[in-house]
Amino acid sequence: MKKLEVGVGNMRVRKGSIAVDVYMPKWAVEVPERFRLCNVEKDELPFGDGEFDEVVLKHVFEHFGAVDRRRVIEKCLRVLRPGGFLRIAVPNTERYIERYCDGLWRMEELSAMIFGAQTEEWQSANAHKVCYSQDSLKRFFPKILLRNWR
Repeated sequence: MKKLEVGVGNMRVRKGSIAVDVYMPKWAVEVPERFRLCNVEKDELPFGDGEFDEVVLKHVFEHFGAVDRRRVIEKCLRVLRPGGFLRIAVPNTERYIERYCDGLWRMEELSAMIFGAQTEEWQSANAHKVCYSQDSLKRFFPKILLRNWR
């Protein structure tokens, strides 16, 4: 199964996966064949149509603004084979707000989770731009993408 992981940051990708990101992670020096430098908001993904069985956006979709997120999904769908899997994981903003309202988190913790920690300069430039809940994701995606919604 050929897998593309979009926006991996410094996280290592699974064996057999190829990753793209706007920044080159440290691990990519060791295995450059598994990484492509690409700003998916602005550039086309450097792969052929239908090349991947699975495309994963793990905690990166919230970094795309409301205008760019539709284009990003279109680019991911282009490289995804028919019947392939598009997997998206985002922070669950509703859960974070509940923790704050229940007194489990201070405002600083809520803010860091919603907008990203921003403890380093590169993080500030790449802060979260959109908040999601399960319901808001369902409203965003066309019904055809929701066949196997979990």
